[in-house]
Amino acid sequence: MGDDQMRDDIISEQSEVVSDLELPDLTNHRDLTQYLLQSGDQYVAKIRPVILGKIFEEKSQNLEKVYLIGTDQDKTVKERGKDTIYSAQLIEQWLKFNYPTIKTEVIPLGQAGENPSDFEAMFRWWLTVWQTKIKPNPGQKLWVCLKGGVGQASEASRISGLNLYGEQIQFFEINRTPKENRQGIPSGYTGPFLGTNYLWSGVQKQALELLKNHNYLAVKTLLNPYFEQTPEQWQKAQQLLNGAIAWNQGRFDQFYQQVQGYLDQSQRQQKAQYWWQAYEQAYIAVIRLEQNNTTEAMLHSFRAIEGLIDLWIRQNFRNHLANQNSQSEFLELKSSVLGKYPALKTYFDRYGKENKNSLQVRGEIQSALIKLLIPEAKQDKGFSAWDSKKARYIRNDLSHNLGGISEKDLYNAWGQEINQPDQWQDRILQCLNLITGEHFATFNNASFFPWIHHALKAEVKNYQI
Repeated sequence: MGDDQMRDDIISEQSEVVSDLELPDLTNHRDLTQYLLQSGDQYVAKIRPVILGKIFEEKSQNLEKVYLIGTDQDKTVKERGKDTIYSAQLIEQWLKFNYPTIKTEVIPLGQAGENPSDFEAMFRWWLTVWQTKIKPNPGQKLWVCLKGGVGQASEASRISGLNLYGEQIQFFEINRTPKENRQGIPSGYTGPFLGTNYLWSGVQKQALELLKNHNYLAVKTLLNPYFEQTPEQWQKAQQLLNGAIAWNQGRFDQFYQQVQGYLDQSQRQQKAQYWWQAYEQAYIAVIRLEQNNTTEAMLHSFRAIEGLIDLWIRQNFRNHLANQNSQSEFLELKSSVLGKYPALKTYFDRYGKENKNSLQVRGEIQSALIKLLIPEAKQDKGFSAWDSKKARYIRNDLSHNLGGISEKDLYNAWGQEINQPDQWQDRILQCLNLITGEHFATFNNASFFPWIHHALKAEVKNYQI
């Protein structure tokens, strides 16, 4: 249509259009677009939407429906001559001609007296439009191109839409090229991108709160739209987050694969030790207690010791195991072990299988093997807590009965004198150190995960739009 900013001292581009087409004396944009629309098919093949055209051309396969907002104000309104209602209908006509499978709808603005320059009025109008007309399905993307009209209407559209649909909404920006536009060549664009400047501060705060509670799946769901928008900026955070999710599920090998690039040399060397996963398992128990999940804290704490003892037996009695490679059944200790440890004969006589040539390694036998090779285990409070009849009863009770346990019960299972979370952590760590022969003072040193959690938190906290 040419430049619609009519001036008296020169011939405007719009006036040239009227002249070139030998049209009646049409003095404003509304009248010109109305005339072209009423001319039927005469101009539809010649229309070129040079602002939105490239988006439609390149994204038509992604579009289910297009909504076009056009102002249509009362005759008493001074700016009525600039109304875009017929422009919107012309573009709708062009879309139906070129992309007949795309649904279209024109939504008029101003017919009820709304003032496009009044932000509050526009905000109320847009809320009504979002709630009654433009309603995407859950998870469906909603693309918005705010081009044309006054700033108040565009800003109200952006803010109200983001309030309702959040990351479902994505925006386009047009890179106007007037010279090419005059030749019917549409402008380029950037997008679709999120309304990050409006949303990020709230999303960031929410993500950090979720991280406090170690809810990594929820963090991933919350941040996924940002990952998709700028994947190169989020590469480290995505790897750390995927690792954290795997760790939280006890899939430690997968956890390590994701995060190994962010561990130091000593941590990577620790991975070579047979016992490294036991400290990760125990730290899950610590996290579960922070989440007030005492039942899982109990289960993970004992599971860490039991899993470590299994690995320890495989490591120290590998030449005397009948089923060294089995992961789904109790280990079988062969009687050949008696040549090196004759003290175990009592157990073979009492519990031996197949003419006392093998011994199923469980419970009392595990304890005996530990005490045989690590004599100080007999006096170790941590090991004694795991080995006690009371602890065995509690573990069995948890496995076979409904209901949870109290925090006090959790502590008592590891020693009558324990009544604080730090004491409980120290007791578990003491037991692990006894079996591995390590001297970790805290889980911050023993487990890889505290470092990974801290690094992930820093990535989210330091990200800037």
